[in-house]
Amino acid sequence: MVNDLIAGVAAGFRSSRRGLSIADLVDTLQSLSVEDAADALTQMPDARAVAVLDSPELRSAADILAHLTPARAAALVSQMAEDRAADVLTDMDEDDALAIRAELPAPVVASIAEFGDALMRAGFRNPVVDRDVAVHWHPDMASLMREQRAIGATNALSARRRALTGRARFEAAAGHYEQFRTERGLPASWEWITAMAWSPKHGAPIREGDEELARFDASAIPVRRRSTD
Repeated sequence: MVNDLIAGVAAGFRSSRRGLSIADLVDTLQSLSVEDAADALTQMPDARAVAVLDSPELRSAADILAHLTPARAAALVSQMAEDRAADVLTDMDEDDALAIRAELPAPVVASIAEFGDALMRAGFRNPVVDRDVAVHWHPDMASLMREQRAIGATNALSARRRALTGRARFEAAAGHYEQFRTERGLPASWEWITAMAWSPKHGAPIREGDEELARFDASAIPVRRRSTD
């Protein structure tokens, strides 16, 4: 009976014609055990599964994702709404959340060539781009994190943990970071890019994509006034 229900729920996800609405599917998953709900979720196409997981009415989303493989859960989490994904990961057991985060794709960082290309697309010409890297050394993890906070280098990932960091978590992170210690201490590497380019002359067209846009001050447009005589 349960297997038939799971198959029916999965069919509902695969076909919007035969299937239920998102609200109905959420209610159905809520009526299943966590294990059975996770089993149904594995049979769903990503688009429908994500739509259900994004629903705040699915109160068991964290438990359901925790019963999937970390790779499958990460694939779904990466497609969820940012705030919803962060809330769901926060509601999870720490070990389960860490396993899923480890499978999430790394943030995409633009290369130095892409910075120059972006300047060209914005209408600038002859860009000159320089890259510098500096390494600061710290006696311990606490000192390293104080410097990060001082310069505003906090975690900007949408799937970051929103709750306070406990002592056990901090000690685990510090212990893991010890593998990078040298005689000078713990390293923190910083990279910054400096760009300079020439803007077109006033009134010259600026390229945006494959098009050229003419830009000029509205005050330069002549105004004709009709005589009232």
